[in-house]
Amino acid sequence: MDNCIFHFQAPRLNAAQTATGRLRLVVSADSFSLLALGREGDVLSLQMWEYPPVQPGRPWSESETASHLSDIELLQMPFEEKICALTSGLTTLIPGRLFKHEETAKYFRLLHADTSNLQFGYEQIIEHDCYLVWAADPYLAGIMPQGTIQHQAAMLIRAYGASAANNERSVFLNIRGKLAQLAVFDNRNLQFYNTFSFVKPHDLLYFTLLIYEQFRLDPRRTPLQASGALRPGSEEYQCLYNYIEQIKFIQPVLTEEWPAGAEELPPHYWFDLLCT
Repeated sequence: MDNCIFHFQAPRLNAAQTATGRLRLVVSADSFSLLALGREGDVLSLQMWEYPPVQPGRPWSESETASHLSDIELLQMPFEEKICALTSGLTTLIPGRLFKHEETAKYFRLLHADTSNLQFGYEQIIEHDCYLVWAADPYLAGIMPQGTIQHQAAMLIRAYGASAANNERSVFLNIRGKLAQLAVFDNRNLQFYNTFSFVKPHDLLYFTLLIYEQFRLDPRRTPLQASGALRPGSEEYQCLYNYIEQIKFIQPVLTEEWPAGAEELPPHYWFDLLCT
């Protein structure tokens, strides 16, 4: 994890300061970000890291990621509330009327050859009458002792749905490392959600335009609402902008007093972390 995107930690941070605070963590196979807040909402730590793949196109395994994260002292400190939102792992959406909590493992038999070594979880998304079912390596799900393990996708879908346009379709893209999450809403109703791993900018463009084509949307008229690690001027941005006329960055509401230097990253970089 030698690629630090941003790092802030309050001086002389100790367990007495964190014990009455909250910790939010978002983890994927090639990145993580965290926000630690004190009792009064003061920012104790704000971090974002990306780590290079083992080899081109091959991210770290979830157990390798968990091993490195377990060395972060802040994750072991006591907090009044700890939430770890997983992005890596398998996910599927099940309509509410069809969901059976005792059959979570069965939902992945067509997606994964061997589910015997996976940990399963599910979260109801009431706003869209469905359940997000997820599976992950138990090592990754166990990186935060005495914390709540959730999946980032459920939180992201809720946040996107709340900001989707009325009476028209909306397309959303979140990038975390080399993982793209794409969602489509029609009049704030969820129509589509999926994740795609990409290596090159044109891979990202392909998956994004595929969604536009699938839902018969005109990229010259339907904006792409973007969040996460997409910076204006980057290769990924330029590649998308050549075909999608409007790329709008989602601006999260920053209720906390952001630490000095955090403006180095655009606010949309922190969107999924603030949804946690």
